[in-house]
Amino acid sequence: MGYKGLPTSVEWGGHYERPYGTGSVFHVDTQERIKVVQVDSYSKILCNAVMTSELENLAWAVNGCKLRHAGREGGSFSINEFGWVIVPVLNQQPRVIGRWRGDIEFLDLNDRPFSMAEPVSGDWDYPYLGMKFRLSPSNRIYLKYVSAGLGEVRYDAPYQDSELIKRLRRIRPGRSSMSFLVNPFGVVLTKSDNGYGPVCCAGKIDFANWFPDAMDFEDNSDEADEMFDELDSKRRCMNTEQRNLYDLLSYHRALQNGTFNRWQTWQLAILYNAI
Repeated sequence: MGYKGLPTSVEWGGHYERPYGTGSVFHVDTQERIKVVQVDSYSKILCNAVMTSELENLAWAVNGCKLRHAGREGGSFSINEFGWVIVPVLNQQPRVIGRWRGDIEFLDLNDRPFSMAEPVSGDWDYPYLGMKFRLSPSNRIYLKYVSAGLGEVRYDAPYQDSELIKRLRRIRPGRSSMSFLVNPFGVVLTKSDNGYGPVCCAGKIDFANWFPDAMDFEDNSDEADEMFDELDSKRRCMNTEQRNLYDLLSYHRALQNGTFNRWQTWQLAILYNAI
């Protein structure tokens, strides 16, 4: 449990769509204290973390990455649903520096502790924080990913979680598209009333019916070659969007002397399991 850093940070090339503007974020200050900046339409609230030695290690690592790549300490960072700590860097790709496992306790404005790790029934009274995903009018969970060559593309979840979709549609009935967040602890959050109402909790994701973890893949792996070869035989079964993604990955493979990097292998795995 706690924080475990990577030997060295690496550029993050996986999914990184999170709310901007009025979205809540993790923040570390120059004194290496962690808080959540909780923002809504009317206010901005700072919720301080109950600092432990493990959180101090995390704060030190985030500030070290900020200092090395941005020239100064302090600022926002994210933790995705797999626990990977992702640090945005101005005018550069974000960096992944390590992994957090376990809960983080925060204090509200009345110094009462709260946790964002457990789902609740009904309204969610804690920060609306996490990575952004989407549900289509046809009830398909997907993510948006910025890909070199195609720009912003859509990747459907390879395994569609029907129970999660039902829970989301109970909060937002109908057939409209909707977005939702998955926080660092796997808790699913969305806004009711067509995105204008209170935040509600839709339980937790089922990792067996979710996107793969990008950090599970490696550069130049045999697994990527096997998936690519099998996809080639299934190209006729792909829709137009899937064929475009496959052709783009094929193009990059040719440019890279027949290899795939970690992030391309992650995309390949999503496509492979969706066919």
